[in-house]
Amino acid sequence: MKEKTNRNSNVEILRIISMLLIIAHHYSYYGFKDLGIVYTFNKYLVSFIGFGGKLGTLIFVLISGYYMCDSKFSIKKLIKLIGEVWFYLTGIGLLLLFVFPTNIPIDFHTILKIFIPLLYQQNWFITDYILLMIISPLLNIIIQQINKEFYKKILFVGVLICSIIPSLFYADLNINSILWFIVLYFISGYLKKHIQLNQNSKKNFLLSFLFLIILFTLKVGNVFLGNYLHMPILINNSIYFNSLISPLTLLVGLELLIAFLKLKPFSNKIVNEIASTTLGIYLIHDHFLMRNFLWGGGIFNNKIYFNSNLLIIHAMICISIVYIICAIIDLIRQKTIEKIYLKIVDKFILFYQKKNLNKFWSYVYKIIN
Repeated sequence: MKEKTNRNSNVEILRIISMLLIIAHHYSYYGFKDLGIVYTFNKYLVSFIGFGGKLGTLIFVLISGYYMCDSKFSIKKLIKLIGEVWFYLTGIGLLLLFVFPTNIPIDFHTILKIFIPLLYQQNWFITDYILLMIISPLLNIIIQQINKEFYKKILFVGVLICSIIPSLFYADLNINSILWFIVLYFISGYLKKHIQLNQNSKKNFLLSFLFLIILFTLKVGNVFLGNYLHMPILINNSIYFNSLISPLTLLVGLELLIAFLKLKPFSNKIVNEIASTTLGIYLIHDHFLMRNFLWGGGIFNNKIYFNSNLLIIHAMICISIVYIICAIIDLIRQKTIEKIYLKIVDKFILFYQKKNLNKFWSYVYKIIN
């Protein structure tokens, strides 16, 4: 039951870049909290370092949607993902509790978050990502059934409600991130189904760079103006320009994905192996008990470099170390524990198939049609 993993390494490189952006964001966000709103040069530098975190998340979801939108639902992939999530979120939690018991607040809520991470939303992204994967067969049916014009209307309404209106009026309208993930999934589906890609990627790279410059200028300009006029509301509202739901973030991420897709396809085993660790890297370094331990004073202690001329060097070293070490850990897990786990999963699936439980999605398809 070996899975086909021959993917376009251009897209996998973009996946790697997206994870580096996410780690940089966490370096900035968790490492320099509560430093006030007065902006020094290094404060601007910290903001710049963490600037692309939500862009990285958006790209990751777009890539996932691009691959999943025309693929057959795999119960094995779902169980594999849940196993990886539980291994890291529960395993790291237990490890930190036993190794550093005096530094971890032990209460009933913390225990529940460690042992039942998905139900207690230990990590919002992974919970929504798994939900997206579960409902992907239904989304794929919709993508295949609707015509191009109706598809455009769905995308327009989705982007308007989930992105444009909240960003213009500085309000989230109580929109859940899973709803935005679904909109991104449909955008990727439209790209794959209705857009013909040539190999001229220069235009898309230029557009992504242009939108990025506009985004950066608006954000920094808002922060600078708020700091100059002593208006904290302008500084606080600047987060909307590069938020996950920002129209500009969407444009940058989408143009980058199209640009990398237009590059001449190739498959490199090493690149794809490294890219396969991205989710593991995310789960390890963004564990809710790991964040402060990693950035706040346990390992890197970012704040002591806040007024240092070495801040940017410290950031580059820390981000690289986190990526490399977490990638090595996940590769070891893939080659050892995951292989054993997947053998058990294969036996489970065989039993699952004998009980004809795979008829569920066929039944859903019949109902919709």
